Amino acid sequence: MNLHYLKSVLALIFIFIFSSCGMTYIYYQKGKTVKSAFANKGNPPDRVQATNVDIGIGNWRLDALSASPDANYLALGMADINSPTSNSNGKLEVYSNFGARKIYTLNDADLKSMIEGESDIDYPNSVYAFHPFDLGYENDTILIAHIQPWNSSDLIPQDVELRIDLKTGESTSVSFFPRTNRPAMPQHDSKNKFNFEVINGEMFVNGNKLNGMPSGLDPDNHDEVTLKK
Repeated sequence: MNLHYLKSVLALIFIFIFSSCGMTYIYYQKGKTVKSAFANKGNPPDRVQATNVDIGIGNWRLDALSASPDANYLALGMADINSPTSNSNGKLEVYSNFGARKIYTLNDADLKSMIEGESDIDYPNSVYAFHPFDLGYENDTILIAHIQPWNSSDLIPQDVELRIDLKTGESTSVSFFPRTNRPAMPQHDSKNKFNFEVINGEMFVNGNKLNGMPSGLDPDNHDEVTLKK
């Protein structure tokens, strides 16, 4: 059996088993890797079990990590900074099956095409990258990406709020906003039940250290979803 397929099957089995009794799903960055773990049904949870999900990000800078309200999808917004800066790139990756299977990679050209296809914008050649810097969800399947176009001229384009249907991979709407007035992302009960934070590389939930998590975690890039039975 293909190893990648086996990992996907095992992840699905874990999800089915633990979803049936209630579970908190945790996604986090450690070094150049995005990983995941299951937390027990405690209220709040106090212990996790790591999965075999390892998403390597290479030399890309991870700027946004967000799981869907049902924990099925995981979106990563990244930037590749080069010299000269006009050789830099942006990228949006989307995974399903608790991070076990990559379903979309949207590069600069893909994001540009989606934005232009949903609007009357026609970006000039001086706009060289489309950087997804914040991610959220309208619901379980509609991803909201806040994207910053990078321009080599003095013109500063407005930032973009792009909605993507993760079932189809197609954009559904686009709107624009100034860089100093970012719209708030929708809030979801499953993602706000407990207060997770990383302090000195350790993860805490409601102020208590979460057992079973590795040390050296990135303080910014983590997300958690708690599903009821």
